Formats: sequence, C-alpha cells, structure tokens
Amino acid sequence: MLALNTILKIYKKADNKMKQYIIILIGICGIFSCSKKTIPLPEPGEPVFYFKGTLGNQTINYEAGKNGKYLFTNYNIDSLGLYNFTGLFAPQNCPTCEPSIGFEISANTKINAQYVADLSKLASQNIFNSYSVDSIGTIDSIYNVTLNPIYNNNVSSYLWFFDDGTTSNMQNPTHTFIAGGNHTITLITNQAGSLDTNVQSLNIASSFGNFDSIEILNVDTFQKKLLVQATNNSYSNYLWDFGNGTTSNLQSDTITYGSNGKRIISLTQSNAQQTNIVKLPINFTNNGLKISPSFTCQRNISTVNNLQRRINLTSCIITCKQDGKVYKSYKNDANLNQSTVPVFKLLSFKQYTNNELGQKTVLLNGEVETYMYNVANNADSLKLKSTALSFAVAIP
Repeated sequence: MLALNTILKIYKKADNKMKQYIIILIGICGIFSCSKKTIPLPEPGEPVFYFKGTLGNQTINYEAGKNGKYLFTNYNIDSLGLYNFTGLFAPQNCPTCEPSIGFEISANTKINAQYVADLSKLASQNIFNSYSVDSIGTIDSIYNVTLNPIYNNNVSSYLWFFDDGTTSNMQNPTHTFIAGGNHTITLITNQAGSLDTNVQSLNIASSFGNFDSIEILNVDTFQKKLLVQATNNSYSNYLWDFGNGTTSNLQSDTITYGSNGKRIISLTQSNAQQTNIVKLPINFTNNGLKISPSFTCQRNISTVNNLQRRINLTSCIITCKQDGKVYKSYKNDANLNQSTVPVFKLLSFKQYTNNELGQKTVLLNGEVETYMYNVANNADSLKLKSTALSFAVAIP
C-alpha cells in the first residue's frame, strides 16, 4: 500500500480524472487503516474462587477458571443423617482427577435438630474442627419390668399400654424400657363383662427393686369401711387420696365411706430418689365390695456396653490429591479423638448464584492451617496453609 504522503504528491500533478481515482484510493486506504486498529477486549475479572498457599514445601495455586481448573459444588445426606456441603477444586470436566483440593463441611442433624439449611445458622461459629473416626464407648442401662396383676379374680382378658407406644395382652408381661424415669403404665381388664382401667406412674430407674400396690387389710361392708396400707415401707412420704375428698399422710390408715359407690384410691409415695403413684379402683355395692384389678411391678436393671461413632455438631474435612496420593485433614486412626482439632476458620460467607445442577450455593472466605495425612500412611504428613481462600458449597 502506498504511503499517504506519496499519494498526495501525485494528486497535485494529476488531471481531474486522475484526481477522482486518487480520491477513491485514499478512501480505500482509510478503510483498511481503520480495520487494523484493535478494539481493547474487556479484561477478565479475577477468579471468584481460589486457594492460594502451601502444601509442605510446595506452593499451590487453584483458581477456578484459570489453567483448566474448576470449582465443583454439591451436597448430600449420609447414612447417619449428616448434611455434607462440598466445594472441590479440580481439573475441568474431571472432578476425580488430580491435582485437586476439596472442602467438605458436615452439619450433624441428629444433634442439631434445626439442621443447617443454608449455613446461615453457622454464623455464630467460625472454627470448624476435624472429622474424627473414633468411637465413643457408653454404658447404657436397660430397664426390664415384670407386671403382676392383683385383685384379679375372674378376669378374662388383660390389655397393657406402655407409654413408649407398645402394648401387651399377656397376664404377666415383661417389658423393656430404654430410658429411666417416670413411666405411665395402664392396665385394662375385663372382669365378668365389666371393663376396669388402672393407671400408675412408676419411676423405673429408682433404687428399689419392686413397686407394690395398695393392700386392703380389712373390710367392713356394713359401714363401708376399709383399712388400707402402703406395703412398701422404703418411702419417707405417703399421701392418700381416698376418692371422697379425704386424704391422709400415714403409711396405713382407715377410711369410712358410709355409702355405696365407685371410688379410686390413689397413693403417692416419694423419697429423695423418686415418686411413684399407685391407684386402686373400688366399688361398694349392696352385695359387698368389688376391688378392681391393680398391679405390682418387679424391676431389674442391667447395663450394656455400646460403641457409637463420634459425630461432631459440625466438622470440616479437607482432601488433597496429588502425585497418586490422597491426603486428608484427619488421621485414619479409630483410637484417636480428633474432634477438637481446628481445621478451617470461617471469616465471611454470603449467598451466591446457583450451580450448574440448579442447586443454591453459598460463597465462603476463610483460612486454613492444618496438617494433612496420607490416608495410606499417617506418618506421611504435610502442613497445609492458605494465604487466600474463597470457595463455594451447594446447599439444600
């Protein structure tokens, strides 16, 4: 292409027709010279997600969107009811390839009934401790009670209701409770076509082996009078309610009703360890006294040793893959409690856009300074330290 100055010199010496061609030529030059000017492309923004720091003596740098790196986000619920929120830096289109570094935050729904749905409930927590593979040994009590009906002549059927939702139609059932304390036991009997109900509240974790019901020592059917006694003398306090507005605090006492009718005799027995309530329905008629079935309780407490996996309220697992090795932020040692070892410090978080699966995500900024252990050899450990960390996890 001719230089523009040379074209102008030729233009001055040319005739009119030639000048027309020269003008066209100058226009063409202008078009081509404009096409060679580059329009500055918008500078790409800095990566939103990154891990910058060191692993052992090696500097590592993961930036999502650069050098073929990508941040994969997801969440799941495991067999123990833990919500696991994950963010993984790995090669694009290959989350299982190395090198990679991943963060998994677990929220224990079994301990925390209001489980973390968007991590906002973790605002008050900024330190996430290590995952622990050890088990916790517990000694649990098992409470076996055997129930024995009394005053049960001519009873054709029994129906027991236990306050854990189970029932029995045996005459002398043995039932197992897995928790101590007060339990309400209900007995419904059919006695010559008459249904009677007896409800008692018993503390099955007390120090006494048996709970005895009310014993009637003497009956005067003419005056409608009873002599009643609490057969268990291990209590320090007795409170009778005879069902006619009168009470007594004696272990044994006499009550005169003076007329026919149904009443429920209730006895509350207590000491420093426990309180139990036993009841006995009675009915004075012209034919005498009918005593509805009640029951005593014989109890046996045994213990069992249990092992259960230690579960943090929340924890953080970091996984690094490189050079054919897998490193995690906890030791693979079932005898070591690692639940108090800090792993990740949360500095800030905020709601972020949905991931490619349509899941909501949360962006987290934080710090890491912890040791990573080869899953195949705990003696092979490397210190992981971040200088800048921003990643996201998917949430429900």
